[in-house]
Amino acid sequence: MSHLLPLHVTSPEVMLEPLWESRLGRIVGTDGEGRPVVDFDSNPVGPRVARKAVRLDAEGIQAAVESRQPVELRFEEGDPRLPIITALLPVAPRASHPDAIPGARVEAAESPTHIIQGRDGLVLRCGDAAVTLLRNGKVSLQGTSVETSAEGTVRIKGMAVQVHTPVALDARGGQSEAESHPAACYRSGDGTADIQVIQSRESLVLRCGRARLTLLRNGRILLEGTYVETCAKGVVRLQGGSIQIN
Repeated sequence: MSHLLPLHVTSPEVMLEPLWESRLGRIVGTDGEGRPVVDFDSNPVGPRVARKAVRLDAEGIQAAVESRQPVELRFEEGDPRLPIITALLPVAPRASHPDAIPGARVEAAESPTHIIQGRDGLVLRCGDAAVTLLRNGKVSLQGTSVETSAEGTVRIKGMAVQVHTPVALDARGGQSEAESHPAACYRSGDGTADIQVIQSRESLVLRCGRARLTLLRNGRILLEGTYVETCAKGVVRLQGGSIQIN
C-alpha cells in the first residue's frame, strides 16, 4: 500500500503566522524520497516533509506511517512550512472507533481524556488541554488559555525566561531546586520512558526522565525540567499575591 502524499505548495509571498511553540502532530505519509510527512491540527499549510531530530530509519518511518505515529513538532524559525520532529510520542492500541484519539487509558468511548505514554515521554490530554513531560526534561503546558493562580507567590525561575508577546522579557537565574518525597513508586513497563508516579501523604509527583510535576498537600505546585513551556491560543494569566521572575 502506497503512503505517498501530495504536498500542498504555499507561495513564499504568503504571510504566515509564526509558530514558536511545539505542536502535537502525526506522521501521515512519506514523500518520493521516503522522508516523513507530518500534519497537525489547524495546520495552515497542509502536510509537510519534516526534518528529524530523533533516530528514525526507513523501516521505522514506514511503521510510523502505518500507526500514524504521534510526534512532537517544532518549527524552524517559527515557519509552519518547516516542521522538525523533536520527539516520538507513544502509539496506543487502536480504539474501536477509527477516528478516536489513541490513549493508554480511556475512561469511556467518548471520553476526551487520554493518558499516552511511550519511550520519549508522557502526555496527559483532556480535550484541547495537554500536559507533556519528555524524557529529555522538557515540560509543556498547552491549551486555549492557561491560568496560574496562587494565594501567595507565583514564581518563574530559569536560566532564561522568554515571553512571546509584543514585548520580550529575558531574565537569568539558577537551576531549580530538587526535592525528595519518600513514597511508594510506580515505574512504567518495558518500551516506555522512565515514568514514575510517586505518592505520599504530603505529595504527588509525576516524573518522566528529567521532567517533573509535583503537587504538595500544602497547595504548592512545581513544574521542573530542562525546558518548561506554557502555550495558549488565547490568554496566559499569572495571578498571585506577588509574581517573581527568577
